[in-house]
This record gives sequence, C-alpha cells and structure tokens, in this order.
Amino acid sequence: MTDTTTVPLNHRYRFETGGCPIEAALDVLGGRWKGLLLFRICTRANRFHELRKSLPHVSQRMLVRQLRELERDGLIRRSVTVGAPVKVEYSPTSAARALLPLLVGLLDWGARHVMGMSEGMSEEALNARLQPYRNVYPTPDEHRPPERH
Repeated sequence: MTDTTTVPLNHRYRFETGGCPIEAALDVLGGRWKGLLLFRICTRANRFHELRKSLPHVSQRMLVRQLRELERDGLIRRSVTVGAPVKVEYSPTSAARALLPLLVGLLDWGARHVMGMSEGMSEEALNARLQPYRNVYPTPDEHRPPERH
C-alpha cells in the first residue's frame, strides 16, 4: 500500500511565498520527543502503552500531544480497534519511513558530537558502542546507511 497523502502546510512554508523547506521540515519534526517516537514507530507499529513504557520520563499529556502532531503532519497513522480494552496503534506513513535514514544519521551524529562518544575511541569501538541501539531499532536494509570503517 502506497501512501500518497500530502499534508497541507501552513502558508508561511509554501515555496511560492518564499518559504524554506528546511524550516518547514524542522517545524514538523520539532518537539522534544518526536524524533524518538518516529524512530520507534518507523521500526514497527506500536501500541500507545508500549510507547508510554519505552519513554517513562515523558508525561502522558506530552506523549499524546506529540503523537497528535505527528498524525496531523502526516507522519504516523493512528488506528483504533474497539474492544475491551480499546486498542490504539500507531504506524508509520511512507513520509515517516523516508525519514528513517535521517534519524539513524542523527543517532550517529548525536553519539559522536553531542555525547562525546568518539573522543579517544576508535571507529570500531564507537560502532560497537552504537550497535545495541541499531539492534533495538533496526532499519530496513534499503535504508541502512553504509557502515563506517
């Protein structure tokens, strides 16, 4: 199934009015927890309680807010199955799947430049240190960035 839905953007980001695509992208992805949520949802569909358990430091109110914004912006799909209890599941759209290589790149960049993992560490040691994250959140092979040697 191909997702061909486009989300209408706020007029300030339209190309015709001189809007910047980078600004538009950062506005959609901006939010403290959106990157982590997208990373988790892109690897497999998640129920709300799974996301809640995987991010215990995020309040339920904030989690709901960020998920609603991602849904509004066309990055995730929310499906509700009626039953006892109600089952709410979030899955990625094709737009979100296209972001996965960028999210993996941010993981590597964050480890190297923000967390200082690369200081005094060989490339092999750094890759070994990042491997648990790559295993927990595997990317499909066609989106996997080339291994650094």
